[in-house]
Amino acid sequence: MIRKAGTPVFANDYWLVPVVGVDSGRALYRHDLGRFLAARRATSAPQDTHSVTITEVCAAFPFSFPRKLGLRDGSPLELGVVAGRVETHQGRRVDVQYPLVLRERDGRIEAAFTDARPDDATQEQICIAIAERLSLVSDDLSIGAASPPFRSSWAIDKILHLFSGYQRVDDGTDTLAARVVSNSSNRRMYFYLYGEDPALIHFDLEDPDADTHEWDGAVGRGTVKNPANLLTVARTWLDTGGLASVDIKNGSQR
Repeated sequence: MIRKAGTPVFANDYWLVPVVGVDSGRALYRHDLGRFLAARRATSAPQDTHSVTITEVCAAFPFSFPRKLGLRDGSPLELGVVAGRVETHQGRRVDVQYPLVLRERDGRIEAAFTDARPDDATQEQICIAIAERLSLVSDDLSIGAASPPFRSSWAIDKILHLFSGYQRVDDGTDTLAARVVSNSSNRRMYFYLYGEDPALIHFDLEDPDADTHEWDGAVGRGTVKNPANLLTVARTWLDTGGLASVDIKNGSQR
């Protein structure tokens, strides 16, 4: 099951989400990032990819690279990523997400898509997005300049203060998101502050035992207007087993 492991970053019209759970054995459609990095750096030397270290990859995802993966310089890189954005299909706005693995193979950095890959043109656009993030680090430019500013009326640490009866189970490095559980079930809630409306708190309801076709295993998603409403949803989902299949907007179930 794929689940989010950090806050997304933005490049080339795509949100790039660090995740865990991408099956690297199915990531067979590979792209050498050397040519994309060379194009970004205006050089003809794709060997530049040899200089991309794990530290630089971590910096390209600056908000919360998942430390629990234990990646350090000198160890092989393998980072799950979901590239997503909103597209319009037949007049409807649709969220699209494409899982891939960013990894080192034979001294080179590659982006490898699973069999749920998009078309070739979209794969190239996603590779360009990843190259933009890596180029920002390697060229010593401002990371923040490539991402829309994150603004929120709330703070994760203050929200967690209300969740004293629950346990935070992510690595604690993310300042814009958290995942919590209770002692009464194996369900989880992931809530986050990144989004278009700074007044809203977004959440995913997760159940590792559920049969869901969502890329991150979410059973339900929604938004609330304040931490008190978020706590109400958490109690219903985590403690009483309610909201088994739910779409919640602004604190009201429908």
